[in-house]
Amino acid sequence: MFESSKPSAIAYLSTDSDLFGSERSMLVAVKHLNRAVFEPRIITLWAGPLEDAARREGIKVERLDWLNVTRRDMWRLPWTAFRLAFWLRQEGIDILEFNQSNYVLLLAAWPAARLCGTRLVYRQRMFQNELRGLRRFLLSRVDQLISVSAGAVAPWRQGAPAWWRRFLERRLTVIHDGRDMARLEAFERDRSFVRDLGVPDGAPIVGMVGALDPNKRPDLFLRAARAVHERRPEARFLLVGSPYLGAQAQDYGDSLRALAADLGLSQRVVFTGFRHDAYRILQNFDVLVLPSRREAFSGVLLEALAAGVPAVASNVDGTPEIVVDGVTGLLIDSDRPEDYASKILGLLDDQEQRARLSQASRARARQFDQAMLTRRVEAAYCALAGRGAIERR
Repeated sequence: MFESSKPSAIAYLSTDSDLFGSERSMLVAVKHLNRAVFEPRIITLWAGPLEDAARREGIKVERLDWLNVTRRDMWRLPWTAFRLAFWLRQEGIDILEFNQSNYVLLLAAWPAARLCGTRLVYRQRMFQNELRGLRRFLLSRVDQLISVSAGAVAPWRQGAPAWWRRFLERRLTVIHDGRDMARLEAFERDRSFVRDLGVPDGAPIVGMVGALDPNKRPDLFLRAARAVHERRPEARFLLVGSPYLGAQAQDYGDSLRALAADLGLSQRVVFTGFRHDAYRILQNFDVLVLPSRREAFSGVLLEALAAGVPAVASNVDGTPEIVVDGVTGLLIDSDRPEDYASKILGLLDDQEQRARLSQASRARARQFDQAMLTRRVEAAYCALAGRGAIERR
């Protein structure tokens, strides 16, 4: 299907149309592709903020709601596979890339791609436990596996058969997600973004940024905040983000507000909800906290590097590939709120250490500039497409 005389058409299939970490990272990556060589589009299954965000970046969006196949209607898979094959051939798609773990849909995409010569890429942006059975077999059918971190796929090798380990050696590559660091660094710190949230000038700010999800453990953050408050009553604590969609998610958000009240923090904790200007708020943090139970590769930690905000984070999965313990932030091997509080207080009390970590963070941020990382992704695509190296002007 590939023709070297025209750009390679790439379809990025996103089974989630929300705009959380994985979707934001995908948008940043697609935005930096060389349009003289690649013609990207994002495929969604249902309406959501991802579509509007992509269009604002000048990225073509197409909604294929007939791809929304679940375990309950797997009888539709043969029809879905043939319809997808027809669409891939009609649109001249050279590469189809999955951006979420949807093995039911992958069961249709694999034969569809084979029927029309489309290369299949699987991008791992979420932590995933050990693979077995059908899931392992399906991933062995893809042409390229790209993981955002080594930590995200570390369990894949544990106790795995020799054939699977050989497959990973051939087909798996780790390419970190990045951010437009020059753009982020160009923003000057503006206290009005937190002043408008009721934070007094001069008050230390400790915060979390991300979806209010049990995996992120905002409840642990609140309990740590209580211990910090006892020593530093002037400090303010910001939770920037919203629950995942749905009534159950909203109930979780309400339970966090109730917990903050029970801890006596109602006047010290601010729940901002989803904010498009989250980075401008983050710039004002004295300490970022990320106590996630699992974290493949946090975009928020990348943005903290650019902002020069030291992080206190759980030492899990891909996080050590971003945060250098004692150099750009502090890593914790503990689930105890008091241990997080101790590290936070240590940073709040030691301005020189914060300044040292901040300077090192800004220097390290350059390693995660998306323009540089995109060149590695493009090289992987060119290898699949049989193209030579890309010349950049």
